[in-house]
Amino acid sequence: MSNTLSNVAVQQFPSVFTLEYQQLVRKLPPTIMVDTGVVGDIFNTAVTSPFTLSDRGAYQSDIPPIDAQYENVFGTFLNKITNVPTDVFQQGEVKANARRMLAMQAARAINRMEDQIIIDQFTSDPKITKIIPANGTNLTVEKIRRAASQLDIDNVPAGERYFVAHSNQKESLLGQTEATSSDYNSVKTLVEGNIESFYGFKFIWFGNNPEGGLDLTVDIRTCFAYHKTCALAAYGAVDGFANPGVHVAFDDRSVSWRVIPMLRMGAKVILGEGIVKVLCDESL
Repeated sequence: MSNTLSNVAVQQFPSVFTLEYQQLVRKLPPTIMVDTGVVGDIFNTAVTSPFTLSDRGAYQSDIPPIDAQYENVFGTFLNKITNVPTDVFQQGEVKANARRMLAMQAARAINRMEDQIIIDQFTSDPKITKIIPANGTNLTVEKIRRAASQLDIDNVPAGERYFVAHSNQKESLLGQTEATSSDYNSVKTLVEGNIESFYGFKFIWFGNNPEGGLDLTVDIRTCFAYHKTCALAAYGAVDGFANPGVHVAFDDRSVSWRVIPMLRMGAKVILGEGIVKVLCDESL
């Protein structure tokens, strides 16, 4: 095999990756708050507790300050990386499509990992205390109503609400008349067999992801209903590299090229009242 390598293909590969990444439909990062270019090992955001107004009192009198509560919520970054040996940069071989496919798979892997970092934080974050039990049923319209009610109780804004569930929950929901009937939902649901929005939530559906996906313990799947302001995703600054991005390097020991996708990201729930865990029984 020739040791003469195509420098042009190597230099262009990060741009090919960026194009593929930008064309992907991103699921979870756009549904929460995002901070980019964060320097250091820890990211944080300040949370201000609600406060009330009082009567003005006599004009020209002092306005007493209130004791507003502030909380700094801290999170840590995760560094995700892999190493893919490849010969698609060998000069003299027509492998443009192979390089594009490799860039596409790298972009998809990073895309899925971004979602997984957020899902894992939703699953384990102690700030989340609202839970709708499975009670022997999969996802039902009643559970969606209860999730909305749990958010309403704490005056969580009605806009920018999301519901994250597995395709098994979609199948269950599409079997219920109230979710598919034109009396309750759009005709588009009946025609396309999909639920994009219902009861004030925009639905985001997941299948089985190699990174883990939505937690399934025995037959109980953990789903989430939440508002955009409930959590933060932070992307760390990486010296000399884009984040997320790929690095292409030549390995002298194996005399081959290595494509190294990289992601430095963290997620943290900042307003626990803005998210509800919805447990669904998939055994039925």
